[in-house]
Amino acid sequence: MFTAKLNKVHIGSKKLGLVRDIVVNKSATEAERILNFSITKGSDLIIKPLRSAIASAKEQGVKKEDLVVKELRIDMGGYRKAVRFASRGRALRLHKPLSHISIRLDRKLAKEANGTAS
Repeated sequence: MFTAKLNKVHIGSKKLGLVRDIVVNKSATEAERILNFSITKGSDLIIKPLRSAIASAKEQGVKKEDLVVKELRIDMGGYRKAVRFASRGRALRLHKPLSHISIRLDRKLAKEANGTAS
């Protein structure tokens, strides 16, 4: 099991959830290909911890083709506070959401590798 985490990303968790659904339970090479060609901002942010987890697996001698995305968690990371200036010298407080991304890769089972999994 190989994990990677990216904290306090400047995007809401709902936007990242759209990308999460198309990546989970795919092989690492297929997930990386999907994220490379996706046009959403969330895909660019999810690919960073994915590549980090792949690199840690390669460091331990596991091939990239033998990895599967088992879990991709998107958690709320609080809010970044910002100010929008208003009329009459006032300032309005904005709450911009932050997210935490954590990904877990696992090795394929022997049945899955041969394509005989049911």
